Amino acid sequence: MSFDRAARRIVPFSDDPNRLQRALAALQPAYAGSDPAAALRLMRAISSSEPYARAVLVTDAVLP
Repeated sequence: MSFDRAARRIVPFSDDPNRLQRALAALQPAYAGSDPAAALRLMRAISSSEPYARAVLVTDAVLP
């Protein structure tokens, strides 16, 4: 999952570390504001059907 002002799924859930690494390597900075809450809402929605889903939020934003 990637997010700036909008959240989007960049790769399906996977236990393939190479696939995940390629998806992360392809990300580019957007130099725009971001909405981490939107990313968390999307993650909650798509992970409800994945019993072992987990997420790690990585950001350069200052969060409360």
